[in-house]
Amino acid sequence: MSTADLRDHAARSPRRPVLGSLWASFDEERIEDAPGPRRLDALLVAAGWVGAIVETIFRPDVVWRPVALVAALVAIGALPWRRVHGLAVTVVAFGTMTLGTALSASAEEPFGLYACVLLLLVPYALLRWSSGRHAAIGLGVCVASWVVSVLADPTSVGDAIGGFAFLLLPAAVGALVRARRTVQSEQQRRAQLAERERLARELHDTVAHHMSAVAVQAQAGRTLAATRPQAAVDALAVIEEAASRSLDDLRDMVRSLRSEDASVDAPLTPSAGLAQLDDLTASAPTGVRIEVEVRGPRDAVPDRVGGALHRVAQESVTNAIRHAHRVRRISIDVSIEAPRSSDGEGAPRVVMTVVDDGTGIDPGRRASPGFGIVGMTERAELLGGTLEAGPTATGGWSVRCVLPLGGGR
Repeated sequence: MSTADLRDHAARSPRRPVLGSLWASFDEERIEDAPGPRRLDALLVAAGWVGAIVETIFRPDVVWRPVALVAALVAIGALPWRRVHGLAVTVVAFGTMTLGTALSASAEEPFGLYACVLLLLVPYALLRWSSGRHAAIGLGVCVASWVVSVLADPTSVGDAIGGFAFLLLPAAVGALVRARRTVQSEQQRRAQLAERERLARELHDTVAHHMSAVAVQAQAGRTLAATRPQAAVDALAVIEEAASRSLDDLRDMVRSLRSEDASVDAPLTPSAGLAQLDDLTASAPTGVRIEVEVRGPRDAVPDRVGGALHRVAQESVTNAIRHAHRVRRISIDVSIEAPRSSDGEGAPRVVMTVVDDGTGIDPGRRASPGFGIVGMTERAELLGGTLEAGPTATGGWSVRCVLPLGGGR
């Protein structure tokens, strides 16, 4: 089925109903990299405990002071683990407060301390980090706690609805933040997949041509070796088989690197290299000067490494021209280094630095979220190198890419 057929099928297909979307949210997995207790959490708990103790001593209308204080200390003390154990913290915090509210239902004043307002962090963390099932159960615990508090201390309908909204507002914010981060992660994943596809195409363009030539030469050698010794025929047969097998393996690698859902088609032209870095000067707009300097033997740089460097330089120049404020000069410095020790040890590498003299982001242009740095980093890591990008001391931007000349991964 072609892409056009898929789009036509999607246009005719009914959209997922609301209940289906809710069920999909219910099946969401817990965020794996949820952070545990932090130093700020310790300060938060300490401030909450101090506030609860002071409130218990000086507030005149506190109901069941020892019980209220213990309940507040337990509930607030569980907050540091709200991101990694959202459901358990919800049950402990809101369950403790609900139990105290139920036992003090006959009192004239409502149970609880004002310091327990910190518990509003729990619904937020529940929807932000926990799985869909735990989030649903935890929200049920929160709603049950609200119901018990309303029954124990009857208020007006408006106050009850306001309290309910005040309780669920952090949960809604947590759900929105999680949805936004999920979209960003998906966009980043697609950018990485698109970069992998471009790299696969460039690897094919760089290597497949040479391997095809080897296979053709081997076939021709077998034809001309009729009057030659049998050893030459056998050698040519081995060359042909090895070349054909290498070509098949290369194509398998390219297919494995490509992605079925990558939305960006890779260009069919061969990849550029160090020889084409000087061509970037032609892309500079009026008033911007691009300087290129390459030190070291260019022929020592493999085609795949040169293509990656050209891609990084091109992306860096594009970013500087689009986003840098008052940029006048962009320098591209490439250093091809020999083994980095006197005894010849250490793999040779190539270091490229792209620096502009801008003064921050151009305020007259609205910066849209992109994934250029993500793609450049992915390309460098796939070749066994590293990439660092960040602002300079003078306000410009610097990109430093280090790639090994020995092949990488």
